[in-house]
This record gives sequence, C-alpha cells and structure tokens, in this order.
Amino acid sequence: MALLHAAESHIKDLGDDEVRLTLSLSKGTPFRIFSLNNPARIVFEFHRLGLNGIGPDDLLSESDHVTEVKLIESELG
Repeated sequence: MALLHAAESHIKDLGDDEVRLTLSLSKGTPFRIFSLNNPARIVFEFHRLGLNGIGPDDLLSESDHVTEVKLIESELG
C-alpha cells in the first residue's frame, strides 16, 4: 500500500483561475481521474492508498479556490 506524505502534499492557488494539486506518495500506485456533476467535482481514485492520518484541512491550507476535499481510505481500490 502506498502512503500519502503530508509535508509534501497540498492544494495551492496559483492565480485567479489556476490551482495546483501536489500529492507525494511513498511509492507508485495505479489511479484514475474523472469528473462528476451535481455538484461539480473531480475524483482522484487510487488503488490501495493509505492516508497516513492526513485530513482535508491538511491539503487545503494554501487554497481559497478549492472549498472542500473529501478523503476516503480503502484497500479495495
């Protein structure tokens, strides 16, 4: 299982309409990215990723544009 590293992972505003998501993992792991509507959102789904105690506020400390992050840990991936 890959682990998420808190110190190097964040969401950061780069300008009026640009945001950068940085996720630092202990090792490579398969993932997929897709969008959903109602409400509009982007989903990053990782196979076997441990959150390592990281919560949404840990990722959002540098962003005013992103208003919510949900983290769900699952070994099923």
